[in-house]
Amino acid sequence: MKKYLLIILLFLSLNLFSTEDIETIIITGETEKINKFDNNTKQISIISKEEISLLPGASTSELISSAMGVAMSKMGNDASPSFISIRGSSPEQVLIMLNGKRLNSSQGGGVDLSTISPESIKEIEVIRGGGSAVYGESAFGGVVNIITDENINSYIRIKYDYNIEKRNILSLNLNKNFKGLNVNGGIYGIYSPGNYDFLYRESSRQRINSDLKSIFGSFNLNFLINNIDITLNNSLYTADKGVPGIIEFPSITARMKDLEYISGINFNFIDLFFIDVTYLNKIRDYKDSDAPLGPISSNHDYKSLSSTFSYNNTIELSSRFDYLDSTTIDKNIKREAISLYISPQYIFSKLLIHPSIRIDTVIDSDIIFSWSLGFSYNFDSQNRHTLKSSVANSYRLPSFNDLFWPQTSFAIGNSNLKNENAIIFDLGIITALTGNLKLETTLYYHDISNLIQWNPGPNGLWSPNNLGSAQIKGLETELSILIDFLPIYGYLEGRINYTYLSALNRDPGILFNKKLINRPSHKGNVILIYYHYNSFKISLDTTFTGESYITSANTKSRAGYTLVDLNTIIPITDELILNIYGKNLLNKNYTDYRGYPVPGFTLGISLEYIRNINE
Repeated sequence: MKKYLLIILLFLSLNLFSTEDIETIIITGETEKINKFDNNTKQISIISKEEISLLPGASTSELISSAMGVAMSKMGNDASPSFISIRGSSPEQVLIMLNGKRLNSSQGGGVDLSTISPESIKEIEVIRGGGSAVYGESAFGGVVNIITDENINSYIRIKYDYNIEKRNILSLNLNKNFKGLNVNGGIYGIYSPGNYDFLYRESSRQRINSDLKSIFGSFNLNFLINNIDITLNNSLYTADKGVPGIIEFPSITARMKDLEYISGINFNFIDLFFIDVTYLNKIRDYKDSDAPLGPISSNHDYKSLSSTFSYNNTIELSSRFDYLDSTTIDKNIKREAISLYISPQYIFSKLLIHPSIRIDTVIDSDIIFSWSLGFSYNFDSQNRHTLKSSVANSYRLPSFNDLFWPQTSFAIGNSNLKNENAIIFDLGIITALTGNLKLETTLYYHDISNLIQWNPGPNGLWSPNNLGSAQIKGLETELSILIDFLPIYGYLEGRINYTYLSALNRDPGILFNKKLINRPSHKGNVILIYYHYNSFKISLDTTFTGESYITSANTKSRAGYTLVDLNTIIPITDELILNIYGKNLLNKNYTDYRGYPVPGFTLGISLEYIRNINE
């Protein structure tokens, strides 16, 4: 009762805060952009619709991984699950949102980005650094908001994509504007037999049981009634796939079926009040009739209902109810939370100050306070040179799997786990050296306590434990350039970024100052895009990932690798576009950090038809 009274009293006291002359911009379900330069103090990367269309046959995770500070884990070929990490975080420590709606589940495991159609994406916003004061639990390493297409034009788009692994993708998108009503929907289907050759320890092998059949569908409505902007979002993902396992312990008979459904409605009252209600349901069925220790069959049904009320984008009251019914856990599990968030912004000429405070009340647990303080300063009136900095704390609750995994022959959960916590600081500068040349550089520091990590115990059982403390620090820098050739030749656009990461175990003992596993110290991207006037486009994407350790004692490491992708876009007519792409041109054989082999060179082709259907 005391917790509820505290929330109510704090909410009533908000009238003491004057919101006049305060401009606030946060990520919501709306599709407005975040101003990267002068109206936000966070370190943000924006991946635009134009760039998305030019990256070669890219999945959603590959699109995001081109941003500095971001690393991708792909568990096989293009049809396999994929996850991202920001600034050395785990996938569970990155908050993923679709149109401002949370996709992370309390069950754990991170968000598989292969379940989201890249064809329907308008823009991707990547916030580097923790954001619990604004976004709550799971925003530990960063936040990704994926914004789907919303267009004033009515159109139909059909695209077919095929590669030499016999992976087939068919997508259909429709956008229709009526008087006062926008209807948007799409279907994105994948079929992949999944079997491919790879090289392991100088011998050729074939990946077995990695087939996939999946469909992602979305249907959205937007209309205006009496100055109230109403949006309905619905998406459905269903998949039937093999689970091939890691190289050393393949599982050639394991099967998994997924069903994910998201439905939400939000009301925007003249950009003053915002109300959102979202329902999320994830169902997973796993079977392995030929597992080494006997047949396995499990079913997991996760449900989440959340609501948000926001005033002037400055004050927000939200609630969330999570529920898990799993055959692998002896009891049904629930988690309830009520949150209050206050985040004004104060503008003083060239200086913007952005304090935030959040109170999360998790029922039958502690009250959690999160805070952040950021500022940005523009050195000139044209916003050519901007300094940004922020300091904040972040947290992540242990997942249901961490806490309640039942004892089996290989693993057991830990009900005594504490919340992961971190203090985060970053300092960055964005400078426009010329009209066509921009440089962005950021230094960051994360001091982490109670880091949760699964390790084998004395009895041989894997179990999660709080490791004590860790320290992550590094540098991110990116140079953007535009070279305009003669009008008959076109122009070249380039983006070069580099990330240095130092992730150390700071827990006293024999592992003190050892590097944390699966976190490469160096990563770089070079993206070059050539636009020929009224003709073709070519993009070249080169990614370097450095060496990383795979043992806590730093006795074994995984070698670094370089990937090169090439994409050519050729307009055949005004409505028909041909796309020919090659991925991993150097035919590099490597495994992701979970021990999954990734294919070598892949050649693909796609044909896209777009027709304007405006009346």
